[in-house]
Amino acid sequence: MKIHEVTLPDGGNYLEFEISHKEYEPLCLCIASILDYWAKMRNPSHSNQTELNNNLNVNYS
Repeated sequence: MKIHEVTLPDGGNYLEFEISHKEYEPLCLCIASILDYWAKMRNPSHSNQTELNNNLNVNYS
């Protein structure tokens, strides 16, 4: 799994997940959710992080 920050023409910042095999998607998204929760609990003052993680786009390669 790779995660890239992208900016779309509407000006919004998004996290794009690149997952190599479709069968790994649930596990990868679960891991990303746990890490996101853990990061927010350690440093809740990062409001920009909350904005980025509310947007999700999954691509298969």
